[in-house]
Amino acid sequence: MVGLVLEGPELWHEITSIVGHWRFTHRLHFSLPENPVPNWAKLAAFVGWLFIVVGVAGEYVADSFVSRADGYVQRFDEILLTEAQKESAHAEATAKGFDAQIADSNAKAKSAEATAKQFEAQIAGAQRDAAESKKDAESERLERAKLEARMAPRRVSSEQAKELCAGIHLTGRHTLDVGSSFGTTEIDDFGEDIAKALAGCFFVTFTKSALILPVPRPMRIAFAPDRKSDADIIANAILNAKIVRSPIEQIPAPDATEHPDALRLFIGPKLE
Repeated sequence: MVGLVLEGPELWHEITSIVGHWRFTHRLHFSLPENPVPNWAKLAAFVGWLFIVVGVAGEYVADSFVSRADGYVQRFDEILLTEAQKESAHAEATAKGFDAQIADSNAKAKSAEATAKQFEAQIAGAQRDAAESKKDAESERLERAKLEARMAPRRVSSEQAKELCAGIHLTGRHTLDVGSSFGTTEIDDFGEDIAKALAGCFFVTFTKSALILPVPRPMRIAFAPDRKSDADIIANAILNAKIVRSPIEQIPAPDATEHPDALRLFIGPKLE
């Protein structure tokens, strides 16, 4: 800008000279010699020219620095962009790796859950099998106990003997005939136990292996008409003492006319 201003005086002198010369020639129809440019104007113009040259050169140099700086900035931006892209790619790869690990963990968790459910099903099956086995074992034990009870010989315990005699309340001493049916030693031993237990309540006579028809199952009481109440008392006492559990058959004695005090207890084989 300064160089252009310094060029102004020279240009102004020339322009005014040209205008004055033109007006003079137009009016008077002849021309005067041109006025030379003053030295100070020439010097100012030269200085202005130098300023212009320096300014243009400086602008060129500045533009070069600016262009180089722009190149540096652009290159730096490109480097930053490249690094950002690399980091983004690395982050994306890392994220994909995490996703793969998460997917693998989820698959392992599902597999573990399926395995746990399988184990639970196996445990439940084993528990069912154990329950069935226990049930079968209990059923087998009960059946064996029943079989042993059927096979075991009948006997009268001391507690049953006391309970039997305690359940019979009769006034006076009455007679009772006890007989075991012909068949097995078990019948005779059981009949003898009952006879001994009743000996505290009656005058008991005991007959082993008698021929009794029909065979009592498991017991029968024959009574004369006057001994019906005694027959009921004996039957209830035997049942209450749990010596037998099935009802005891009671029938009138066929020889009650000849034996009005007849009261007979017949022991037969045990029920199957």
